This record gives sequence, structure tokens and C-alpha cells, in this order.
Amino acid sequence: MRKEPFWQSRVFLLCSSLLVALLILEFFLRGIMTASHPFVIAHPVFNHIWSPQSEIFHNDLLEPGEAPFVRVTNSRGWLTSTELDPEPAPSERRIFFMGDSFTEGTVPERRSMPWLVGRFLEERATTTSIKPVVVNTGTTSYSPLLHYLRYRDEISFFKPSVLVISVDMTDVFDDFLYQQAATFDNLGEPIACPANSSFAAKFQRTARGVREIGTAEYALDRLSYFSAVVRFINVHALKNLLYHSRPLDGLPKTFDWCMVQRPIGTDKQVNMMLDNLARLLTHARKNKVIIVVSAVPHLAQLTGQWSLKPFEEVAQTAVAHGAHYVDSLNVIRQALGEEDPQSFYFPNDMHFNSRGYAAWARGYIDWFDENFELLVHSK
Repeated sequence: MRKEPFWQSRVFLLCSSLLVALLILEFFLRGIMTASHPFVIAHPVFNHIWSPQSEIFHNDLLEPGEAPFVRVTNSRGWLTSTELDPEPAPSERRIFFMGDSFTEGTVPERRSMPWLVGRFLEERATTTSIKPVVVNTGTTSYSPLLHYLRYRDEISFFKPSVLVISVDMTDVFDDFLYQQAATFDNLGEPIACPANSSFAAKFQRTARGVREIGTAEYALDRLSYFSAVVRFINVHALKNLLYHSRPLDGLPKTFDWCMVQRPIGTDKQVNMMLDNLARLLTHARKNKVIIVVSAVPHLAQLTGQWSLKPFEEVAQTAVAHGAHYVDSLNVIRQALGEEDPQSFYFPNDMHFNSRGYAAWARGYIDWFDENFELLVHSK
């Protein structure tokens, strides 16, 4: 009987060991990834929402000495454990905060802007008969088109007294992307912005713009449905790497709105976003809701690298449609004084740190303090 060459036995043993190791890893990862819930889930109308009744784990942006923390959501994916009845009690004054990750707050809840404003309102209301109820609906990468859909089809049924809308410098870019995915009626009224659109299948949002999803990556995405190992590699390695890749030419970049010299076509996209904001303000005003609007200052605007024109455009749109405008840029500048603006932001990230959120909240607190009677007498 002929013996197999030694090297063939070694190769067979190595391949068998790798296969066994992969199978063990597959079963292990399936247990972990099945037990864990995604923080953000697709939505047929609102594109995406926070996973309802979940704990959102934060470990990416942490201040020195800070441990990872969780934020909780209710059954509607709002950042609160409180469940609201559609009809408020006579004493309730509901204040809904709408925005993206800045409104969400990339810090523990008690340092987020909505929570800080809510604490002030509770203290301010102790000598009155009203009960302020603050609801944080801030959701990562939201912008006016999604705000409008969510207000029209969800939030309006919970009868807010006040709507606080924070426009971010990424909103022109995000609204452009959602506009490609959205469906409209014959009059141009948005119907929905599904997550599984043909645009979303071809392109992905990145830190700097949009990139095209290649054939190999699409195949990996399909394989991810069948293999936990492929899904783990795809999500935790390739996606993170590609998120910081060079954006596709010919499509808008994330911060084109903020450039001193705007690229050709940007003004058209700005007007589209402002139209979506105006649609939201008009709808809320018809429901006799008090609306407070602000724009989020970014570090590069405080250092003079980016244009301040976006603040003027948001303010003009807000006032023209009966909303109140809070000048957050001036609020942050006053809070900084002679300090380095970087002291209000996380290093190598666009978001405020705890000091930045506290300063930002001060602008809203001052507005509510000066206009508290509006809240008392609202419905």
C-alpha cells in the first residue's frame, strides 16, 4: 500500500484544523451577534430609528476617566424610558427635541442638551401649575426631511406644546441623500423615506461624502446574512475602514454647505434642505405648536475656517415661518471667551464634549427663561 507524501498529510491536518476553528468561531459569533440587538433599525417611513425598548451602548466617545455608558429608548425609539399617552394631561406641557446625534447627545444622558434644558424647566415650573415633559427624539444622521416625516406621522399625534429643532451642518448633505431615497406624491409631498431604496443599495454615506458600493462588497453583504464570521469582518473591519475612504467625485461632500466658496450646485441642495425645514415649520405652526430653531456650531466655524452663512440661512427660514431662533453660535462664543474652541469638542471628532453641550444648552435655557409664559399658556 502506497503511503501519502508527508506534506499532503500536513496540509490535510492544517486545513481540517482551520475548518474546525472556523466552525467554532462561527457558532461563537452567532451566539453573540444573535443575542445583541442593533442600536439603529430600518424604518419604512422614517428611514431609521433607534431600536425600541433598548439600551444603546456608548464606548466610542468617552471623556478622560469615563466608563462606557448606555442610553435607553422607549417603545417608539425615543431617548427616554417614559411612555406617553397620545393625550397629555391638562397640566402637561410636552417639549419635543428634534435633531441628529448632537441632540441625542454623545455623552451620558444627564449631560445631554435636552436633559439639561429639561432640568431647568422642571425647576422653573415648581411655582406654577404646569408639568414640563421633555422628550429627546434626537437620532443619528437625521435631517429636516426625516424630521418632517416623523413629526407629521408620529410626533404630532402626541400633541407637543413646543418643538425644538436643531439644524446641523451635515443636514444639507443628509437631506440630499434622503431625497434620493424618498417617495413623493403628485404634488411633491414626501410620502416616505425607506431605508432599502435603490440608492442605498448602490451608495454609502461616509465621513466625508458618498462612496459607491462595489460588486465584491455587495457580495460580502449578501454573504453576511449566512455567516456570522463574514458579518463580523464586514461590520467591524471593512466598513470602518471604508467609512473613512475617499468620497466619490461628482456627488456632494459632507460639509459643502459650510465652505467659504461653495461648490457648484450646493446652493440648490441648501434650498432643498431649507424647503424641507420650512415644510416642517409650516405643518407644526398649523397645529399651534411653539417652535424654537437653532443651528449647531462646528469647531471649524469657531476657528474661522468655515463660513458662517449657514446660520444666517437657518435664522431667515425660521423667522420667515413663525419660529423663534436661538443664536447658538453667539452663545458658544460667549461661553468660550478667550478659551481655545477645541476645549468644547471631543478630539478628532465633530461633536461637543460635556462642556460644549452645557454651553449649547444655556442658549435654550435662556430662551425658555425669557419666554416661560408662552409655555405656561400653551396647549
